[in-house]
Amino acid sequence: MTRSFLAGAALLTVLVGCAAQRPAPAPPVQARGRLQTIALFPFDNHAVTDRERLDFLRDWLPDVLGARVGESGEMRVVERRELLRILEEQKLGASELASNETRLRLGRMAGAQTVLFGGFSAFGEQMQIDARVVDAESGVVLQSLSVQGEAGAARRLAAELSDRLVDGLGLRLARRAEATGLADSRALDAAESYYRGLTLERAGKTDEAIDSYRHALELDHGDVGSREHLQKLLGAH
Repeated sequence: MTRSFLAGAALLTVLVGCAAQRPAPAPPVQARGRLQTIALFPFDNHAVTDRERLDFLRDWLPDVLGARVGESGEMRVVERRELLRILEEQKLGASELASNETRLRLGRMAGAQTVLFGGFSAFGEQMQIDARVVDAESGVVLQSLSVQGEAGAARRLAAELSDRLVDGLGLRLARRAEATGLADSRALDAAESYYRGLTLERAGKTDEAIDSYRHALELDHGDVGSREHLQKLLGAH
């Protein structure tokens, strides 16, 4: 499984904000003969229902979207580790990523011409996921996306949002949602365990993180991310 990193759950979300706006024309995928670059940032968690449980979506959603964009080979996606490296070099805390200006600045420093921000809401049995593609230099919104659905619709909504994004960017894809694990509920559950492991590892809860990574591997033996983190933690024991 590609760690487009899938995660999923019987999700519930809120219809927050407006219905999807008609997307503005996206920038060309190539600039001066080079691949255009896009940086995707963690999504904001506006969930009222199951807020803590759904927090893994903050990282899963941009990973899924980034994998879909990267499939085309027509656009470069800034990897999360690259953004984290720049964040550390600038001595910025993760909380400062909530600032759109900080995101734009980090995107520019990573060589991105465009950046993607997003957020999700959950309340009762309804969900909404919103995203917007923004010009890194001017801050102008180039494309605005929104999908809504019922309980348990996380995988389908993420796939729908991915399709709208790549269509708006004018990208040609050879593969479909299966490439990111969206079609496999076990892979989705594995991704949720993977992201839970990352959270536990960052909190210093090593034993619990190890259990989460092991569970992810039980569900998906090809989960490279969980395997690497598990080996690192076991080696440190």
